Amino acid sequence: MLDRGPGIDPRDLAHVTERFYRGRGVPSDGSGLGLAIARQLVEKWGGTLNVESARAEGTRVEVRLDAAMTFTSP
Repeated sequence: MLDRGPGIDPRDLAHVTERFYRGRGVPSDGSGLGLAIARQLVEKWGGTLNVESARAEGTRVEVRLDAAMTFTSP
């Protein structure tokens, strides 16, 4: 997923997948849980979640999963 928003401050980028983390000076009604939950689910399924961002250019969130992986019910 790629957006064309203001981007993420480089000082915040390493923390955006931490629970309850919200960037410096970002006006938001969010809880800071969205990317943390996404990362946890993706890693549970054996995948990776990467976030890249550039100020004034936007943010890209990439999820990679193994296509051959099978899911089983608990």
